[in-house]
Amino acid sequence: MTRHPFKSNFFEDFRLGQIIHHATPRTVSDGDISAYLALTGSRFAIHCADTVARELGHPQRPLEDLLVFNIAFGKTVPDLSVNAVANLGYADLDSWPPCTRETPCPARAWSSD
Repeated sequence: MTRHPFKSNFFEDFRLGQIIHHATPRTVSDGDISAYLALTGSRFAIHCADTVARELGHPQRPLEDLLVFNIAFGKTVPDLSVNAVANLGYADLDSWPPCTRETPCPARAWSSD
């Protein structure tokens, strides 16, 4: 069995209703955004142009929702699923205010029935 440099949880370590705040923050740079857009081909105007985002009431263009989801979901791996045989799944996703570049996006997970 591979040993990891951090403690992760096993299924029996979780409690119903437990909220886990993931410690490692992630600030998304323009390079991250450009790589994501180049790989996915996503071209939603609000995510590509500051001028469009400002016209829609945002101070700058928000990050693409799926990019934020993938980053947040990836941040849960050390705490939730390193020791898991399969992922525990996800449901009831919170909708937080839009994340923007150079601003850390928080990630948290909770256990439910």
